[in-house]
Amino acid sequence: MIIPAVRISKAAIEKVLARGLADVATEMRLVDLGNLAEMIQNDRAVHISDFVNSSTELYFRPGTLRYGLLANVDMRWETSPSVLLDMEFRYASVTVFFKMTLRHACACVEVFDAHFDDEHLTPDDQTRCLGRAIDNARLVTARRPPR
Repeated sequence: MIIPAVRISKAAIEKVLARGLADVATEMRLVDLGNLAEMIQNDRAVHISDFVNSSTELYFRPGTLRYGLLANVDMRWETSPSVLLDMEFRYASVTVFFKMTLRHACACVEVFDAHFDDEHLTPDDQTRCLGRAIDNARLVTARRPPR
C-alpha cells in the first residue's frame, strides 16, 4: 500500500517561523547594511555564517539556525535596500529551509521546504511540531512569555 505524502501548509509554517525568529531578525537588522552588502558581494560565506551565528547565539541553541550559503543584496535607487539570506532551521525532528529578507523596518521569511521525521503528520500537526521545536530550541534566558 502506498501512502501519499502529506503536503506542508507553507503559509502556516511561515507564520510560526516568522514569529519564532522575530528576535533574531531584529538582531540581524542592527548590522551596518554596507558591511553586510560587502560580505555578500565579495562572497564571504564564512563571515556571513559568523554574522548569522552571532545574531542567533543569544536566542537559540548552537546550530539551530544556519546560513544556507546563498545571499543577495538589493540596493536600488527607487526602493529601500534589502538583504536576502538562504537559511535553515534545524532542531529535533524538524528541518525548514527558507529565505529571510531583511529590510530597514521589517523582516520576512519565505519557506522553500520543510521536513519532519514523522512524514505522516497533518499540516496542522506540522505547524504545532515546528512551534514546539522553536520553543524547545530557544535558550531558557530568551524564552518568550506564553502566547
